Amino acid sequence: MEKKLTKLFAFIAFLFLSFGALTSCGVNNNDNTYRLVIAGMTDTEERRRSVDFTDYYYESELVLVTKTDSGLNSETVYTYEDLSTILEGQTLVSQTGTITYKMIDVFENEFGAIKANPVDSFTTASLNVINGAAFAFTAELPVAQSYVNGNDNLMLIHIDPTILGDSLNDLRVSIGIAKGNEDFISKINRVLEGISQEERNSIMTNMVQFNSNNTEKTDNITNRIEGENGTIIIGLECNYPSFNWTETSPNNYTYPISGLTNQYAEGYDIEIAKILARELNMTLEVQKMDWDSLLPWATLVGEGSDNSVSYIISNYFRQFGYGIATTLFLAVIGTLGGLIIGLFLGLGRTLKMSPNDNVFIKAIKKVINFICYIYILIFRGTPMMIQGMIFFLGLPLIIPIDWVNMGSNVIFNGYFYCGCIVIVLNTAAYIGEIIRGGINSVDIGQYEGARSLGLGYFTTMFKIILPQALKNSIPSIGNEFIVNIKDSSVLNVIGLTELYGWGRIVINNTYNAIGVYFIVAIIYLILTLLFSLILKLIEKKLNGEVIFHLNYFRHFKINKVGA
Repeated sequence: MEKKLTKLFAFIAFLFLSFGALTSCGVNNNDNTYRLVIAGMTDTEERRRSVDFTDYYYESELVLVTKTDSGLNSETVYTYEDLSTILEGQTLVSQTGTITYKMIDVFENEFGAIKANPVDSFTTASLNVINGAAFAFTAELPVAQSYVNGNDNLMLIHIDPTILGDSLNDLRVSIGIAKGNEDFISKINRVLEGISQEERNSIMTNMVQFNSNNTEKTDNITNRIEGENGTIIIGLECNYPSFNWTETSPNNYTYPISGLTNQYAEGYDIEIAKILARELNMTLEVQKMDWDSLLPWATLVGEGSDNSVSYIISNYFRQFGYGIATTLFLAVIGTLGGLIIGLFLGLGRTLKMSPNDNVFIKAIKKVINFICYIYILIFRGTPMMIQGMIFFLGLPLIIPIDWVNMGSNVIFNGYFYCGCIVIVLNTAAYIGEIIRGGINSVDIGQYEGARSLGLGYFTTMFKIILPQALKNSIPSIGNEFIVNIKDSSVLNVIGLTELYGWGRIVINNTYNAIGVYFIVAIIYLILTLLFSLILKLIEKKLNGEVIFHLNYFRHFKINKVGA
């Protein structure tokens, strides 16, 4: 076993080093195909480690989006003194990976606001505001207008731009392109220079209005743009209105997304891409992908990124440590809590009718059995991600609970507590069925024999049947623990930062998604292998097998005392 483990971890180390070298390299572009990130992305020093940027193609404004009953006025420009009163102690949130999330630091440092964990999208951020989990979310003006125009419960408030200081420059969005394409960047800049500020503002105004009401007459659908000077492939998220979003039918502003039937990209970014393709006489293709994938995707054609795997490990090992600790806490608490509830669910599902039961007892048993059945049906039949969203966003509407402000510890906070509740309840449903199967696997003769000796139902169950059922269920319960290590990652959707969540944060700093996801995958692999081995040893011990033979220690030399 020792030799097998040594070979396995040596193989993992080999993969790690090989992939680390691979992800630090790029591929030269020889066929006039260029991958451009046109996705409302700002030019930052961290992102320049991965790609180069063109001149900016839009300059935006940072606003706050809050509830319409907040007592504020959307026509007022709030000053430093105003915000000192308004934002003190208030929770602010935004989408992960965006510059608008980083800008919350200004409000936290200057006005005492509380910076909540980032969420997966502005849609989730708006739900946080509507249900009271956050006071407001930060966004660029076009994005904010899209959400406010579509929801009567939301309003935007303007702030004095001088409050942001030098951070104002971060609100300029540019086009990202892999390193080593300086000549092509110059061509793009010349095209952008020819687009007047008035035209840019007009395009954005049209996008905001169309995203809000979608009533414009459709009579000029853009055909696929073909050119003779090569191909431009545009990468964007299609979930960032009014810069870009997805439509299911074509209209005057859409462009077909490559490889996806009946899905079209639309927004300010698409309009800019069309202008570039026509002016440069190039073929235009559009690809839709996750925000974290955009920069790594762009670097596949170019000189590559400076953020190697070794750099990521040496500079962010503490963040990965936090992720490992949070993931293990979730798995342990989820499995133990699920086991306790699952025991009752399993017992409830196996209640048997006795000839001696009166009508009332039979009715009680049927009700308990039905409740357990419905519980298991609901929690096994719905994704844990959806359960997390319901508990995080819906529970505060029923009871006065504030997940966001419930503790500020890097691990133990409101997001963690909400995640624990969800994973316990979800795991309980699966373990309940495991326990039911374990109980049914015990020979019915043992139950009948115990009852013939005068033992009551509960005595028979807890002293004879259940111990055997638990022993038979250990492998399956252990498997649930392994599953919880991996599946806890879906709770990142509520802002919980476990291993995957911390990986997303590291990506937002390094923009090497391939390298970071590989590191996270290796960590998950090591954790599951390690705990699978531990569970196998426990299983052997319960079966009375020898775990370690004395000959295992034969290579250790034991010296006599005084020798």
